[in-house]
Amino acid sequence: MTWATAHGTEIDPAAAHAIAPLSVDHEELADRGYVTLPHAVAPQRIEEFHATVRALSTALGARHHVPVSDAAPLLDLLRRGGQYRTQLFSLLKNLHVLQRMSLELVERLRAGGLWKRMEMQVPLAWPTLRADPPDEETYMLPMHQDYGSTRCHVALRGWVPLTPANEECGTMSVVVGSHKLGVVAHDASDALYPRVPPSRYQHLPLHTLRCEPGSLVLFHPTLVHASVANRGTRVKFVLLLQMQDLATMVDPDDPRDAMHGWIESTRTREHARADVPGTNA
Repeated sequence: MTWATAHGTEIDPAAAHAIAPLSVDHEELADRGYVTLPHAVAPQRIEEFHATVRALSTALGARHHVPVSDAAPLLDLLRRGGQYRTQLFSLLKNLHVLQRMSLELVERLRAGGLWKRMEMQVPLAWPTLRADPPDEETYMLPMHQDYGSTRCHVALRGWVPLTPANEECGTMSVVVGSHKLGVVAHDASDALYPRVPPSRYQHLPLHTLRCEPGSLVLFHPTLVHASVANRGTRVKFVLLLQMQDLATMVDPDDPRDAMHGWIESTRTREHARADVPGTNA
């Protein structure tokens, strides 16, 4: 379907959606630590992603003689595990459709005034992809802050489910208002999965997100949150979007930097992950 303009030309609704400014409720973001923007990604873009995944599943399945299911594309390929899974995850985030989707979101947020509100000087923006097969808890993250990917003091994180997000299909739980705790030292007794001690957030309300595909959950990196396992029948896909100001980069050589502890948590986890093949993206 297309829209007709006054000049008689036709516009793809997905393209029109992609350039419309996206406004954020900054009071809610500041109070709760996160805000949900429904329909941030056009349905046509979501379908384009899934069509790409189906095409990839068909091509790789035929190449490696792995039977694939139309109802759950990529599932059997991911279950091969080993270095195959590791490499597939590392490349999936570079899918053109994800790059395009993330660029459109970033531009809409910028046009809506988000970067001005954040006082961005030297913006960074990049996407990655999380994919969780059903009934797999190996890579579920405990209550944590985004220590692994945040390297600038001015930063926001986007979480965009590309499949339904709920308790059955997999989602994320957030501790409302926990971003106000600031940077919290993580318990690294489980080196693979450092976590925020419950004593730091148990006095705050917990909310489990329920979102339709294409919703954008924008949140502070210090928001305490955790994975909710996928109990459905299909792979759960989530686009993760980073927006950071390079002018506020953490100094990894300065132990007085407020975020220095996050870098140490990242190093601890990376050392633990080195011997674990097939780690999720």
